Amino acid sequence: MVRDFSVRSNPDVYPPSEDTWFLTDVLSDFLSEYKVKKDHQGVICEVGVGTAYILIYLSLKYPHLRFFGTEISPMAVSLSKENIQEWIPNNEYYLCCTRFFDCINPKKFYPDVVYFNPPYVRTSHDEYNQYSPPITRSWAGGPSGVLPITLFLDELQKFRFRHAFFLSSSLNDNIEIMKRSDLFIKEAARQKIEGEHLICYHVIVNGES
Repeated sequence: MVRDFSVRSNPDVYPPSEDTWFLTDVLSDFLSEYKVKKDHQGVICEVGVGTAYILIYLSLKYPHLRFFGTEISPMAVSLSKENIQEWIPNNEYYLCCTRFFDCINPKKFYPDVVYFNPPYVRTSHDEYNQYSPPITRSWAGGPSGVLPITLFLDELQKFRFRHAFFLSSSLNDNIEIMKRSDLFIKEAARQKIEGEHLICYHVIVNGES
């Protein structure tokens, strides 16, 4: 499990935690098995960069890849830039302060891998709204726990991507995210934490491998 790496933090930005390390491990293993060649300038896109922990780790391990990140919180964007400049100042990356993929042209952006560590904690509607504190919005998933995930998948379908990964919890109504006619969604890995399992889902477009 990845834990031997540290980044700067901010009380208004979600810090690296069990779910962060879990997703980092899954992505690192996948990229190793996926055998992304060193002469292939593949594009990796992170939605919700946060502290940039995952982006930095993967960039250090796979410096031949190009990384693109989006983040809706200006505070998180500022923090992630500080962390990136500290750890990977010479690596090629792009960072955009936006909601999901709003700053990206789907006709010109073809990522090899997209990943998202979403807010997935089941919360009330009052907590899941744009007026909640930034740190609350970083984990609030609404009554079903999957509202941010369904929005992510809606946006993802606009792009020509090869693989996508996202997390959810075994406590959530995950059946909602499986009913996607254009996407094939399968469980890639799970990890037990206090009172639940974290589940990492792997997404590909139906009919492709």
